[in-house]
Amino acid sequence: MKWLLAAFLIAGPGFAEVYLGDDLIDFERLLRENADKVVKTTDRAGNPARSLDLGDGQSIICSDMGCTGEGSNSGLGCDWEMLTIVRGMAVACSAPPSEGLTALEALHARLSAHVAANAFPPREPGEIEARYQRVIKEFKKGTDAVQRKTCEEVLPASGMIGSTLEILSDPEAAAEIEGRLLSPGLPFIDPCL
Repeated sequence: MKWLLAAFLIAGPGFAEVYLGDDLIDFERLLRENADKVVKTTDRAGNPARSLDLGDGQSIICSDMGCTGEGSNSGLGCDWEMLTIVRGMAVACSAPPSEGLTALEALHARLSAHVAANAFPPREPGEIEARYQRVIKEFKKGTDAVQRKTCEEVLPASGMIGSTLEILSDPEAAAEIEGRLLSPGLPFIDPCL
């Protein structure tokens, strides 16, 4: 999904401030509910940490620096967050209909359903949809001039929306995400791509 990260970075400052998925996993609750499996260890920087092997190919490690997870769905929450922002901006900027937009909407719907079902604790699909609506609402807080300028920057093929839609018009582009949706797993935000 390096293509998604590249497209996202083109968006520039501001969009990275719309955090949508940072609470998809209640790590503290997960650690409490599995306290008998938690191991005290150190993180990569040598800080005290707690790790938990969930026994299904997934593990988490939490320190004062935050929590990260590893497993078949590592970074899937990040992918969801970025595609949510791309989709929200495409709608807010009135992106013209295209194969890429259709593919984005379909992939985002499947990814959102997966994230809702695999969050900890699981979320209602409506809560996940509300996070998408927040992207549009945040964008519309700006003045008309700022919105217009932003859309002029992100819609062309060289911008975040345009480049993502162009890539998604190739049916094989989303194959990596689609493959990861076949198995259940926590939608880790970090590591991100």
